[in-house]
Amino acid sequence: MRRNLRGLIFLPTLLVACATVGCLNEYAVEQCIPGQGIVIDNKDAPRIGPTFAPVNLTLFGDFQCPGTHQLWYSLSAFLSKLEEDGKSHELRIDFRHFPLISIHNHAGDAALAAAAAHKQGNYDFWVLFPKLLKPGAELSLEHILMYAQSAGLDMVQFTSDFNSTEVLDVVNADLDLARELDLPGTPSVILCGVHMSATPDDLVENLEHLLY
Repeated sequence: MRRNLRGLIFLPTLLVACATVGCLNEYAVEQCIPGQGIVIDNKDAPRIGPTFAPVNLTLFGDFQCPGTHQLWYSLSAFLSKLEEDGKSHELRIDFRHFPLISIHNHAGDAALAAAAAHKQGNYDFWVLFPKLLKPGAELSLEHILMYAQSAGLDMVQFTSDFNSTEVLDVVNADLDLARELDLPGTPSVILCGVHMSATPDDLVENLEHLLY
């Protein structure tokens, strides 16, 4: 595993972001107002949905984290519902890397692999993305290369990018952003500028409130 990733260390009770912000209201986010709360420049981040979607969500995740896995499966089901209802254009999801390398021994390499895939295109990132949501035993370098190949990536470019300073800087920049925002662990979500609960039911219910 790469030892020069700038890992973050948290108390065990803070490994999953589960505290609801704005608990005096029924929903943490009652409405999306441009420029409210935490403003993140996600211009170069992997994304699903149009750039100027009215509802925006930034997910900070760790590919080896069970909480990230659970949240993404719930979000995937919700995205399918939006597609069926003709509303997928109303939500944008951006992903930022948050590998907790002090406790997840393969999260750093998985983050580098995803960032390397993104160098080949946004579509390529999202093809590889679900393949990397695995427990540590299935995230060895051998596994990661197999997933990259099965995603149809240019393996010569992928290998070069995976080992590049540029890709390492992308992951470290996301880690620095997580530290700057004082995020408690993975998964962490920023919905319309509000750091809210990353519990799947809480997030999906808030998204339904905003989009339906």
